[in-house]
Amino acid sequence: MNQRLKASDVYRVANYTRNQFRGLLAELDYQFDASVVTRPRVARTYSSQDFLVILVACTLETKVGLKRSTIASLLPAIAKELAGPRPFAKAPKLVLTMDPPTAQYIDCGSNIEQGVILPLDTIFAIVDDQLHKIDGETSTAQSFLSFGPTSIDQVSVGGEIAPYEFQRGQ
Repeated sequence: MNQRLKASDVYRVANYTRNQFRGLLAELDYQFDASVVTRPRVARTYSSQDFLVILVACTLETKVGLKRSTIASLLPAIAKELAGPRPFAKAPKLVLTMDPPTAQYIDCGSNIEQGVILPLDTIFAIVDDQLHKIDGETSTAQSFLSFGPTSIDQVSVGGEIAPYEFQRGQ
């Protein structure tokens, strides 16, 4: 999925004004995967990964009350921790420590010694909702198919395991 979000979408969802958003990005001094604007009046776009990291930064500033300089020191660790596939978590959280600046993705059952704990479930929901709105224009019918869980049994035939048989309606 290679969706790009316009800067206006990002700061609208983050509940920032355009000037607040520009100020945040300038102070964070982090190199997002934003497309290079070569022509005037072309909207700057961000990847879905950038969008997630920016929303975490905005949440840390507005709800947790961290200074932008502190967020800037944590941002590379946050981006690295939230990149790529993550293990499934019932209640995902991000544990942040300041000295040294680190971020750790955890589930609710993990032991936490110290740090700032940021629940990620609402942030993930916002990102998913926004990406679904953007993808809604170009999505295919297959993306809306709802396949429920199906039981799969292995059958032994003559000492060998036969191919899986699907049991529907159980």
